[in-house]
Amino acid sequence: MINFLIASIFKFTAYAFFGLIMEVKFTALSLVTDGQITEEDKKLKGYVPLWMIPVYGLLLTFIFTPVYFLIQDWSFIYRYLIWCVTISGFEALSGFLYYKWLHVRVWDYSQDKGHILKGFTKLPLVPVWGAVGLLLEQYVLFITALVPSVISYVHNFKLIF
Repeated sequence: MINFLIASIFKFTAYAFFGLIMEVKFTALSLVTDGQITEEDKKLKGYVPLWMIPVYGLLLTFIFTPVYFLIQDWSFIYRYLIWCVTISGFEALSGFLYYKWLHVRVWDYSQDKGHILKGFTKLPLVPVWGAVGLLLEQYVLFITALVPSVISYVHNFKLIF
């Protein structure tokens, strides 16, 4: 049980930080791709709401990783399609839940072209999420390979005062 807890905390943290880094990059680069870049936008300042920490940590630890290990032998295109649907769906669901529970719209695509599900996601992002899913597969393998070393380190850790 303690090993499961150590592994879960490590994965949650690693996945949350990865998600935050990717979100900052995405928001910075989206300023360029939307065609309405200002002089200030040329600094490519990315941002991410802290509300995303539990989204990334929980999604990748308890949904993405188990799904990946179930479908890892499937063809590239099937995995891509699964990630398109799964990640888009989780984006819409988590956005909806934040809105319902906390009355916060962490993201709002309702003014964008192709928005669906009341603006909690949008169609142009669906293929992007598929590509992100394929990238995340490699990250999941990397983090999974580190788990035994992290568990061993935590068990052998001695506080030095």
